[in-house]
Amino acid sequence: MLMTHYRIHLVNGEVIHMAECTEDDTQPFLKRFQEAKPDAILKCGMTDGPQAHIPVQKILYISTFRE
Repeated sequence: MLMTHYRIHLVNGEVIHMAECTEDDTQPFLKRFQEAKPDAILKCGMTDGPQAHIPVQKILYISTFRE
């Protein structure tokens, strides 16, 4: 199982940290971001835990690393 860590850098300078586990080499959150329309709102976080709802237009860039 792979753990991908994300740092979601917002236009106001805030950084949201998020992680997701996958069985393979995919990055579902990054793919959703790349395919999102400019007026979309992305949901990030754990299914059974706290979640953030981030408007795509507020995201400056996303950095990732894996463990």
